[in-house]
Amino acid sequence: MSTAPAEQPSLPPRRGRPLIAWLVIVTLSAIAVGYQVYASHAADPRERGYLSELELEGRYLVGIHEIVGGPVYEQAQALNRGPYEQRLRFVVLAGELKGPGEALVQLEQLRDLWEQRPPEKEERQLTDLLEKLYRDYADQELAESLGAFERDAPDEQPPWVAKSLSEEEREQLREKLGWFGDLALAPAHGADPAARAAVLAQARRTATVLLTVSLLALALAFLGFLLLCAGVLCLILGVTRFRFARGSHDGGVYAETFALWMALYMLPMAAIKLLPWSHSRMLIMGLFGLASLSALAWPVLRGVPWRRVRQDLGWWVPGSAAVEVLWGVGCYLSVLPLVLVGLLISNGLLTIYKHFAGEDPFGVPIRASHPVGEVLLHADWWLRVQIFLAAAVFAPIIEETMFRGVLYRHLREVGVRWPRSVSVLFSALVVSFLFAVVHPQGALGVPVLMALALGFTVARELRGSLVGAMAAHGLNNGLVTVILLTMT
Repeated sequence: MSTAPAEQPSLPPRRGRPLIAWLVIVTLSAIAVGYQVYASHAADPRERGYLSELELEGRYLVGIHEIVGGPVYEQAQALNRGPYEQRLRFVVLAGELKGPGEALVQLEQLRDLWEQRPPEKEERQLTDLLEKLYRDYADQELAESLGAFERDAPDEQPPWVAKSLSEEEREQLREKLGWFGDLALAPAHGADPAARAAVLAQARRTATVLLTVSLLALALAFLGFLLLCAGVLCLILGVTRFRFARGSHDGGVYAETFALWMALYMLPMAAIKLLPWSHSRMLIMGLFGLASLSALAWPVLRGVPWRRVRQDLGWWVPGSAAVEVLWGVGCYLSVLPLVLVGLLISNGLLTIYKHFAGEDPFGVPIRASHPVGEVLLHADWWLRVQIFLAAAVFAPIIEETMFRGVLYRHLREVGVRWPRSVSVLFSALVVSFLFAVVHPQGALGVPVLMALALGFTVARELRGSLVGAMAAHGLNNGLVTVILLTMT
């Protein structure tokens, strides 16, 4: 990016065809939302990143139990619902937190549910394997309590061994249940302390990271609240001024540009997802995303000089790039209190939905999941690098250019004759809503994503440039990705 281009002489109005463009935008957005609804009911929960979140929750509970103890099993009860894939994993948590007897009780209750929804063949097999496993553990626990073994030393404990399972069946548990399978095969009194230590190390790491992040998030949210109050006061006193300049003659052309970008972005992405898995898919998708910015040639083809396009979109730096980045960081911190409010709204919406619509006892619980979570949890170093680049570099450049650059410019010109406060509020809400609904987190993710997007929009409005908005966006995505990587 360069410094701000010089002002160009006024050109004849080029209003474009914004109504047709918005018809395309709404249609493509509806298609994106429809695909998300379809994906949320897909047969394989892994397609929604659901099982990865479940694994992290399980690790957290076991890690907290190892670190501080306490009534963790009561908290784990919330996971005893949903499809058999989740309920079987809860059985493992019950065996870890309360013992093999409790695991057998949960398995018996699970079998009682078979009349309501017969399990698949694989689910039945896993149930049988877990029952044999915990039956072995329960028998050995009982024998130990009755002293039915010979002690070579006063403090000796006999190792619990899954005597009824073959090596092939053990491997099946590991493959199908992942970390939960490893946990089930490494009990506290097991014969392989090294395997037990490795499983618990993952759990303690997840719990430690989540506790640290939670405390840090609260501290940063408090700091953000102070910055937000200070920022509002500075605006009222006139110390800080908005640098976003209205008056472009080409607002309608930018609506066309955004509609064209959505088509150039969504269609190739959908095609890539249909192709066989490639180990470099995330990188390919990121490069295709960058290529979709070729839509910025549209206003030039419509007669808008490129220097004016860059100015209208915010592809310039009003001074020092480092200063713009600091503005972006400040706006990001200032919006964290709104993110907490967004989380509360999401929980409220979920409660209302359950109250009126009910909940399928065997369905995947509704939550704001991102499909990349499942990939990230078990990714190698190369895939992790790709995910980080896609989240922290490619996405901020692409999305800020198109949402806070192109679409925001169009909407601000729609309200060019409105009071600035009304125009900013209208434009920010529309852009933030569209930004949120096209993301794959689903309806419950909309309040949080809108809160973040409002922060990015404030950076755009305050500075006129997109550098701060890109910095804030990249900081958020980078932090989330690093936190997930640290937990795994």
